Amino acid sequence: MHLKNVAIILSCNTATSMVGSTLGRRAELLHSLPLHEIISLLSPQETAFFTILDQQLDKVESFYRAREEEMLKRGHILRLQLNDLEEHRNLLQVSNVFTFVMNITHPFFRSHRHRSTGQQI
Repeated sequence: MHLKNVAIILSCNTATSMVGSTLGRRAELLHSLPLHEIISLLSPQETAFFTILDQQLDKVESFYRAREEEMLKRGHILRLQLNDLEEHRNLLQVSNVFTFVMNITHPFFRSHRHRSTGQQI
């Protein structure tokens, strides 16, 4: 849970920034306690702050998770389109080879002129 990490960081930063051995011992104690015990040691203002902070972090996380899902879907669609283009290119190459071979080998194609250029094929 996010609240646990934030509570530990804030309590350690607060403890180390203030002078006094009592606060230093408090920081050491908070490092070894489970989350539910740390929350019970916080003041009501600190608890409210961390609750709001945790809610905001959840909003940010859900926003980026939704963007990630959108990009994964978009990536999948782009991969499908790329595969379709590759298949189309392969079919076009086969068609071009077939037309080339027919133009060379078949007498009907050799005796006719190209439609756009008028040159003898």
